[in-house]
Amino acid sequence: MKLLLKIFLLLVLNCNFAFSADSYVADGEFWAVEDDSSKFVKQQLKMSALKDAMNKFFAQMELNSSVFWQILDREILSDLENRKNSVDQKIEKAREAQEFEKVLNLETEWRRYRLNYISKFLESRRLYYGFSSSGVTASMVNPQLKMAKFKVSLNRNAVKKLYFDMTKSDSNRHYQNLIISLRIEKGPSFNDVSPELNEGLGLVKKAILEKWVSWLSEEYKDVFSNILIASEVQERQLGKYIFSPPGSVNFVDMSMVKRKQEDLILKENGGEEVLSTDSSSGSELESINKAVTRSSENEMNIFKDSQWVQVKIVLSDIELDQNFKKTRIKISGGHLFADLNSREIILFDDYREDARILSYLDMNTFASELGTVLFNLPLNGFRSGKKIFTKAPQINNQAHLTIQNVTKPEDIISLSDFLNLGGNSVNLKVRSFDLTSNGARITLNYFGELENLKNKFNEWQNKKVIPKSRWQFYPQSSDLIAELVPDGVEPEEQQESQDSADGKL
Repeated sequence: MKLLLKIFLLLVLNCNFAFSADSYVADGEFWAVEDDSSKFVKQQLKMSALKDAMNKFFAQMELNSSVFWQILDREILSDLENRKNSVDQKIEKAREAQEFEKVLNLETEWRRYRLNYISKFLESRRLYYGFSSSGVTASMVNPQLKMAKFKVSLNRNAVKKLYFDMTKSDSNRHYQNLIISLRIEKGPSFNDVSPELNEGLGLVKKAILEKWVSWLSEEYKDVFSNILIASEVQERQLGKYIFSPPGSVNFVDMSMVKRKQEDLILKENGGEEVLSTDSSSGSELESINKAVTRSSENEMNIFKDSQWVQVKIVLSDIELDQNFKKTRIKISGGHLFADLNSREIILFDDYREDARILSYLDMNTFASELGTVLFNLPLNGFRSGKKIFTKAPQINNQAHLTIQNVTKPEDIISLSDFLNLGGNSVNLKVRSFDLTSNGARITLNYFGELENLKNKFNEWQNKKVIPKSRWQFYPQSSDLIAELVPDGVEPEEQQESQDSADGKL
């Protein structure tokens, strides 16, 4: 039963639970002018209430609403800059001609256009599931001030996505290296084709990798300092490195150290592999150890603040026309970009299967035609990274947090939402969790030093992080331990809490 519950929760967390919602009673206010239609007024009251509901959500999640709205306003002004300049020129000409009624009309039109643009922008992001409203009223002191109360059901996933889209838009993350690896898989029918075709593929792979380096160097010159082609050794290392926790040092593969096989052998000793030698001197072993250390350092220098793009191309269903020396090849595959700091995939693309007929009468022509097809295959997907890479959150560490008094699946879901949003300042992200006898052990990825993470946890002390439960963090413990304390129940005495943190969980 516990295993089924864990699987269910993991699926919910990984899928972002598309229908999660929060309801708020929100106030809508709008200063209307005489010619504003009732439809326009109601729309602006609705948007005002949406903003109020979003601000309550941001406050609940410890997000900076002021920064969000400032950046959004700046983005809107940037989008409307050309139209605003045009309107300002018309207004200036009308003023010079003393056509003051025209000036008033132009200003009113611009106001409505700007407000409608903002409304349509927010509507397009599907930030809510529903609105219900009381009637519109007017202030007794200022009749132009229209007011209404709304019950707003927010789509919290859409709201937090917009928040991160906006607040990360000013980030300018730069990477040291983009490391490229390409794997071309050949279907079974390739074994039946002429050796020349197989030989031509080797030429193709080398050529398109070099061309991708040139293309990416130009396209991403402001994002990556270097574009590198992964060696076979580096591909093996990356394959292991990508599954290690953020902040860890991956041990180098001994195959990276050049040595004579007859001098060194691996022996089994008590279930552990150890280096042994019959003829090598102590100084030779010392040299090897230094080489391993240098290789480890080189690996970290190459992989730090870098990305790895893996391209996989599948060639299948080869059909040969021996008379005309032509072949029909089905081409498919995909690629993914992995952030080597966070070990997370930040962009991926699948290629639609396509069939091409190529001539192999001349191997150079065949290699050129196939190379052109394969070179262009991922380019659209490569281009889309420009909107994503500089905004990707920087993560360089991992920690494990034990949470006591987690009693039901909703607690894990709500708490994970709070951690992901409230921990924005340290790029906190829930990676996974394991259920324990009285709670959960959560794996967290974050940016910075452990002390920064502890400071963030201390900021939440006694805060209601999920409905009916408050946050209690025990900073004196050697491990990261927190407790969900039900409303109306005081936390345990510090000594009892410390005893619990020291091993009585």
